[in-house]
Amino acid sequence: MPTLQFGNNVKRIMQCAADKKRYINKTWFAWTKKWSYHIMRIKQYWHSLQGTEKILANILLSMTILIVVQFVWILALQYQINQLTAAAEIREIRITNLEQSEKKQNSILYSTYSTIWDLQKQWNDLNFRVLENSWKLGN
Repeated sequence: MPTLQFGNNVKRIMQCAADKKRYINKTWFAWTKKWSYHIMRIKQYWHSLQGTEKILANILLSMTILIVVQFVWILALQYQINQLTAAAEIREIRITNLEQSEKKQNSILYSTYSTIWDLQKQWNDLNFRVLENSWKLGN
């Protein structure tokens, strides 16, 4: 029995796929039929135009295409400007962070320098006392 159910399921799936394929073919045919009718009407209208009307129609079509291309170009440039603005903001933040870390490093270096300077003074004072004491002991 399970094999029969499996076979029935396969048949149902195959039938469903075939129905879907028929539906797609019908809609594709309707779509192409609709657009081929419109294209035929445009060709008929084009052939009915006189010479100057065809020139004006070509100019209008060229201008429309140019406007669309310029619009797309402007959109692309605006997108690039937005990306560059975001990158510049990120770089400004990084520069600010680097300046802050530079200030911290400078303060650490200054404190280290002053500490070393104090240690050197103490060492010189200690050496002087040792020399002074050894001179006193020698006399």
